[in-house]
Amino acid sequence: MRYTLAPGDRINVVIYNVPEFTGAYQLMVDGTIMLPVIGAVDVEGMTESEAATTISKLYADAQVLVKPVIMVLLSEMSNVHVAILGEVNRPGAYVVTPKNGELPKLTQIIEEAGGITQQTNLQQIEIRRPLRDGTAEIINSSLWDLLTNGDLSQDIAIRDGDTVILHTATEIPPEVALQVGRANVSPGEIKVNLLGEVLAPGVQTIPTGTSLNEAIMLAGGFGPRAKKKTVELIRLNPNGTVARRKIAINLDKPINSDSNPILQSRDVILVDRSLGAKITDTIGNILTPINSIFSLFGVFRQFPGK
Repeated sequence: MRYTLAPGDRINVVIYNVPEFTGAYQLMVDGTIMLPVIGAVDVEGMTESEAATTISKLYADAQVLVKPVIMVLLSEMSNVHVAILGEVNRPGAYVVTPKNGELPKLTQIIEEAGGITQQTNLQQIEIRRPLRDGTAEIINSSLWDLLTNGDLSQDIAIRDGDTVILHTATEIPPEVALQVGRANVSPGEIKVNLLGEVLAPGVQTIPTGTSLNEAIMLAGGFGPRAKKKTVELIRLNPNGTVARRKIAINLDKPINSDSNPILQSRDVILVDRSLGAKITDTIGNILTPINSIFSLFGVFRQFPGK
């Protein structure tokens, strides 16, 4: 989705061959800018190209300029004011400064609020976005789909005025949870996601009954920078919450519930960097590209270990 202008944004309006009309402007609270001769122009909610088209038409209709060629360039985004409510450790109002010309993502806002709680329903996160007519657009996100399937569209860009609501997972009766668990046994194949320091990270389709050790080997095994003694297993509970546990790895171990459990559909395995790799990265000032999925793991680290 292309960025649309908001109050507080700073833009440059470039009118070719008319330098006296070219200038820098800041959108006022009502979304307007004051342009020479034609006065206030409402550009809130427009992309840069849409704003340029609107300004060109106004100058042409007013017979001030003939076939003007105009470019609108965003020079600085305004701060993003957002409220986050519900199952986070520090709910409240936050002001976030956009970085590198990009709006903050949902995972960043959750991290600002101290991360999720153990009662967060990751499958039902709600974003309420105010519209100019006084109503609100409701946007739903499932961060579990981001985590398990790599669906980056779930890590929604947060705009000024948004309210983020993390709902509490509902309790599920034991008999219902048992039904859900049984339903996961029947497929011949399941999908799991291996993230971090394996040779072939990403979503893997594996046979039902595959163990943790087997899944690591199917992903090419540990990479040279991997922390090989322990991995983290993250599992979605039937009520939308997540369970996280550290597992001591021994690739020679047979299947057992402690160190080589059978994996379930949509499990996530995180293989961290070794201490040596972390030190090397720090000394070398290496900025490894970290996508939204890894940002989410910063949120998951709010859970106490099991």
